[in-house]
Amino acid sequence: MAEEIINIEIVEQVDNINITIDEVVENVSISIQEPSQTSDLVNNGSDGVHPFITLQDIPSVNGLVPYTGANNDVNIGSNDLYTKKVFLLDEVNNNYGSIHYADGDLHIEDADGHKLLVIEDGFMQLHLSDTIQSNFFTTNLTQNRDHYLPDNSGTIA
Repeated sequence: MAEEIINIEIVEQVDNINITIDEVVENVSISIQEPSQTSDLVNNGSDGVHPFITLQDIPSVNGLVPYTGANNDVNIGSNDLYTKKVFLLDEVNNNYGSIHYADGDLHIEDADGHKLLVIEDGFMQLHLSDTIQSNFFTTNLTQNRDHYLPDNSGTIA
């Protein structure tokens, strides 16, 4: 017949476990090898069969916009997009221009940061170069008007 056990105490230490059964101490040495790479881990769940993490545990990314590296069109539907600056690819010359809004002014710039168009309240500026530009002031308009610029000879076509 088996003896009745009155008291069991288990004390865990760094490299071993002391088990005390009715004042008799047994020192059990344990060796735990720490995994050094993910493939060393066994991904068995609490039932010993099914993994803790499955593809079903990873949330869907549908409806999310990638923050970088998108290699397909990004459709944000009817949602708004807020950003500091938009860069547009010139596929012919393989460089980028930009559109940005700052201090109430809309700027369109080429790849080198040179202004092509500036629009602000009551004013529009078209740039041919950094030093040649046309300024249009609309603050005194009382009705719609069409404006034509002359060519090099001064002729308005």
